[in-house]
Amino acid sequence: MGNKITVRPVFAAVALLLVGMAAFAQDAQDAPAAVERVAEGLAALYRADSVTADGMLVDLTGQAELLEVRPPVSSLPIIEDGAVVFGTPAEPLVPGVFSLWPAASLITAIQQVGQLTIEAWLSSARVEQTGPARIVSISRDTDSRNVTLSQDQSQFILRLRTSATDQQGWPELRTPEGTVVPGQLQHVVVTFDGQQAVFYVDGEHVSNTSHFSDDGIGSLANWDQAMHLVLGNEFSGGRQWSGALRLVAFYKLALSPDEVRRNYEAGPD
Repeated sequence: MGNKITVRPVFAAVALLLVGMAAFAQDAQDAPAAVERVAEGLAALYRADSVTADGMLVDLTGQAELLEVRPPVSSLPIIEDGAVVFGTPAEPLVPGVFSLWPAASLITAIQQVGQLTIEAWLSSARVEQTGPARIVSISRDTDSRNVTLSQDQSQFILRLRTSATDQQGWPELRTPEGTVVPGQLQHVVVTFDGQQAVFYVDGEHVSNTSHFSDDGIGSLANWDQAMHLVLGNEFSGGRQWSGALRLVAFYKLALSPDEVRRNYEAGPD
């Protein structure tokens, strides 16, 4: 008798392979698609995990100024787990991360539209911070600024220079007490559309005000082109923030609530 050729095991193996491939394809279809960040109006994007070998934080859009991560002081901010970590060095000269020259490109981009969004993925080290402690700022010193996102104990604060406020950005907008959660990664966004300023934390609206506008319109034409962009402190020092920053973004428009939520769902990475 001739040799018998058994083919059923081969067919069975192929069938199992096809079933597995079909299941994998179905899983891929069922998996939620990655949420993309809002790109329209993006004027600057800084990520702590993209620091260059020579200690520079580069704007990933290619439009705004370089930031120096290694200021000329003995106690430096460090990069840890994809974040710039700011400590509390004694008597620092200019701790923090700051632009090497005035942030004229970023300032001009925002002024031309007259709207603004500041976005930050951050983790505060503690609530016992006053001053208020500067997180993100375009400013000159403790008395003069274009805009500052800061922390005062358990609240986030916006100070914004417009035609309806003074050069300090007074009066300020605060989030409710207890908004700052130490040690927890939080998504903090503040928007200004020329009429109203709105705070969002972790994708949710938490406070708003219209006092930055005069008769319904708040112009940013009085912004100072000579001011620097600084993270973690005031440019002149003395207002250091203690915590970690993973991402900072500026938009030259006011993001909508849905767009803020979209960036929150996209995550810090």
